[in-house]
Amino acid sequence: MPFSSSSFDVIVVGLGHAGCEAALASARSGARTLGVTMCLDTPALMACNPSIGGVGKTHLVREVDAMGGAMAEIADRASLSFKVLNTSRGPAVQALRGVVDKVRYQALMKLTLERQPGLQLLEAEVICLHPMQGGGFTVLLNTGLEVTARAVVLATGTYLDSFIIVGSRRFRGGPHGQRAAAELSKSLRRLGFPLDRLQTATPPRVKAASVSLDQMEAVASDEITQGFAHGYGDFVQEKSMDTWLVYTDERTVEAVKDNLSESPLVLGNITDKGPRHCPSIDRKVLRFPDKGRHRIFIEPEGRISGELYLAGLSTGISVKGQKDITRSVRGMENSWISRYAYAIEYDFINPSHMNHTLESMVQANLFTAGQINGTSGYEEAAAQGLLAGINAAARALGREPRVIHRWDAYLGVMIDDLITRPLSEPYRMMPSFVEHRLRLRCDNADIRLTPLAMELGLISQQRWKKFNHYSDLISEEMERLRKWRIPASPALSRLAETVGHAFGRQLTAADLLRLDNVSYCQLEDFGYTISRTLPSSALEHIRIELKYEGYVSRHDAEIRRQKRLEAMKIPADLNLADLQGISFRARTSLAFRRPVTIGQASRYEGVSPSDVTVIIQMVEAHRRKNSGNSLSDVSPGMEENRCGNSHLPDSEVPGSHGI
Repeated sequence: MPFSSSSFDVIVVGLGHAGCEAALASARSGARTLGVTMCLDTPALMACNPSIGGVGKTHLVREVDAMGGAMAEIADRASLSFKVLNTSRGPAVQALRGVVDKVRYQALMKLTLERQPGLQLLEAEVICLHPMQGGGFTVLLNTGLEVTARAVVLATGTYLDSFIIVGSRRFRGGPHGQRAAAELSKSLRRLGFPLDRLQTATPPRVKAASVSLDQMEAVASDEITQGFAHGYGDFVQEKSMDTWLVYTDERTVEAVKDNLSESPLVLGNITDKGPRHCPSIDRKVLRFPDKGRHRIFIEPEGRISGELYLAGLSTGISVKGQKDITRSVRGMENSWISRYAYAIEYDFINPSHMNHTLESMVQANLFTAGQINGTSGYEEAAAQGLLAGINAAARALGREPRVIHRWDAYLGVMIDDLITRPLSEPYRMMPSFVEHRLRLRCDNADIRLTPLAMELGLISQQRWKKFNHYSDLISEEMERLRKWRIPASPALSRLAETVGHAFGRQLTAADLLRLDNVSYCQLEDFGYTISRTLPSSALEHIRIELKYEGYVSRHDAEIRRQKRLEAMKIPADLNLADLQGISFRARTSLAFRRPVTIGQASRYEGVSPSDVTVIIQMVEAHRRKNSGNSLSDVSPGMEENRCGNSHLPDSEVPGSHGI
């Protein structure tokens, strides 16, 4: 269908990491999509660190890839170096972090957007949204052009009424020397959106030739067989580049202390609501004045770039202070700062005012994704953008929106956290937030989410065929492992001595693989023939799946309980503020944002299990009074499991089009 120059199904405002994934997902869902950005040369701009992934974040990248997103594949193609993190812990929380070529990443993303059927790009600034009668929006651009859409995705990053702060200087501007989007903030306020302020900071960049890298510890790339993307074969990395590690000492701490009077945190010309997990160097010294040793990672900005990124030295201190601090670090005594650090303060929309589809409850058909929702990080933004694009297209085309639940994906955990927990700092995804992390792993992201991506039309038939072939190989191999009986042998006797107990006669290859001290390759010592058709990523997945099998079964039982709580709707006319028998903290939390279900209420800050019991009792009493039916009545579609506990099939859970 040909494009109208002014009418679309979905308009995506902003083409950062959230906007790019939203625009691609919307177009691939069949919606006529327009992506609007203030600078078409910098889609997916990496305004801060030149890296993708990390603890908790890699899970999001893999989930985005499993659902047809672009981030993982482009990060692999633009990669410079890889490190596997959390190797001292279990495989469920290990993570890949890749340093990437920022310019190449942007170029590859731009090419991906330009080649996507059903997607048009436009360089302009959105200055106003006008809701239309009957739904949808008229979007006014700074060029004077007006475009309309049935649904809009706001993915504005840190540009909303943003200010750059360097010492005592404070001026309107966006990241990386770009301009702020002040007019759109005014428009959102007029529409009734609850805007608040957050801040973050970026470190200086230095000329590589001015740094004595031989005085630092060189960190080589790890050898990996699996990148971020699900390639269904062994990963082949381009020639890697070193990164470097150096530590601050007392000289750096003294340099920071000498210049604290020029820190925005001390001057008070910036909000204090900044990232706790990635604090600026001045915040570190303010919090831990006696600690002199802080890690600084030196990372190249690109394969042909002459600049280095100083991860760990982010700050908004004055230019003079930045020189003193940077040159106090070993190896950087003569460094030349090519781009000075800055702090940035910006508007965001309180995420408690959206629902689990990322649609606003203030304005129907308006979706938000990324840092406008109070999150930090490229990966968090991309994951939200993907879901916002899917659901904006669904709204525009008259389909049911999709909900990703906490038990489905890290993405589901993040969205639920944003909605149910007060936001005091930019939200960063962490494995500790994920109660089912043994089930929601990097290695099984495609098995969890790719079938949904195929249903939504987000992946090609070719990829679907590869996925099915890969899944079949894994299923066949796991069945073979479970059936293969391990015969008695000297190797088995030695293993029994190592683990400290004898093995039974019904020992299988799967049983051996569950042991910590038996690798897949070692199974050959016990007579098992390893399949040569499986890539190393599949072998690793099988090992992890068997290792966590028992734990995952327990997770599944807890998930069934959570689904029952999610199925318990709270009547709209029940006044939660008047509930007797719950704590004051719980009542305050429930008043902050009204929950839709008992399950949602149970995750609110300050709501204890005993509070949940009282809420259930009050809801049951309210329903008996009004209709004569009890909340615990078994409704159509419910059945009894073997333990006698009622449970719901997935299709009966609120947001029934979840996965």
